[in-house]
Amino acid sequence: MTMRGLYAYWLGQMPNLSNEMKRKLISAFGTSEEVFNAGRNHLAAIIGEEKADLLVSCKSILNPDNECDRMVLEFRKLSALGMNYYSLEHPKYPERLREIHQAPFGFWLIGELPEAKGLAAAMIGSREPTPYGKRIAEEIAGMLAQAKVPVISGMARGIDSISQKAVLEAGGYSLAALGCGADICYPREVAGLYEKLKQQGGILSEYPPGTKPQPCYFPARNRIISGLSDVVIVIEAGRKSGSLITAGMALDQGRDVYAVPGRCGDLRSEGCNCLIHDGAGIVVSPGELMEELHLPLPDKDSDPRINKRILAPKEDMVYSCLDLYAKSLNTLEDETHLEIPELMRILTMLELEGCASRTAQGHFIRLE
Repeated sequence: MTMRGLYAYWLGQMPNLSNEMKRKLISAFGTSEEVFNAGRNHLAAIIGEEKADLLVSCKSILNPDNECDRMVLEFRKLSALGMNYYSLEHPKYPERLREIHQAPFGFWLIGELPEAKGLAAAMIGSREPTPYGKRIAEEIAGMLAQAKVPVISGMARGIDSISQKAVLEAGGYSLAALGCGADICYPREVAGLYEKLKQQGGILSEYPPGTKPQPCYFPARNRIISGLSDVVIVIEAGRKSGSLITAGMALDQGRDVYAVPGRCGDLRSEGCNCLIHDGAGIVVSPGELMEELHLPLPDKDSDPRINKRILAPKEDMVYSCLDLYAKSLNTLEDETHLEIPELMRILTMLELEGCASRTAQGHFIRLE
């Protein structure tokens, strides 16, 4: 624990001071310690008399010279639990985040921050993705991981967590920005991912430890997801989704936005199609996206997802009719002109060979 960190923790706790006011104080005084030691008149010249009076009154909650002071003990306990506080004055505060409008004065981090150099990408999308969206997210995430590009997301159910899991499974780095305290796993269903991020990535929140998730916190954290990234990739998003809020913030921050197109009339893809209509980059394929971002393509010979089995003629015909969009058995029957029993036998073989998968609705999708 450093004294600088303790003073920054104190200033960060001031609820009635905006991030912009805290930033002005640091710009004027240099450090949080100097803010703590500043007189009322000097503070008032920066943030006004009312806020200066509030800040002076709050000095009583911190006694840095007392080892038993509540705030000192609290800060030490959190540090011992692996939670580190990064304020604007911290040398490792990310420059990408520092430059955005309403940059958080500080944030709590479990794990590590992404590398400062090189491209960083955010991946966001629907909480209820189709098999098509899930597959595309896994492919893009795996390629980004192999290219050593950190992936930022919100650890939400659906595309967010699917992307982050795929990154970690490919040996890459991912960071989650949360709408609750960094010590709280939300939603609980991604507990496994949360634990892996502690070891192989990072978990970040501007909200104090112990803060429960609230709907109003998530739009605010979205600016951090885009702010930590150079490019934002949207996969399956409705017209009024949180992903579009993030995409809008990214554009305001000068970030590049790419969207995966979907079928006309597909509610999960309306938002992506609108983004593309309004000028966002289009993801024609994961490989072309990598080329667009000037990133190396993965070595196909080392990619375990590439199926190297040679299919029998009828298997190859059925396989060629499959798509990343799920198809019903009746649709495949019409396209292949095979009887249902034989079609089911071939589909089962394709499942066993890792070329196809059956959805919960009993439809089939292509895997390779």
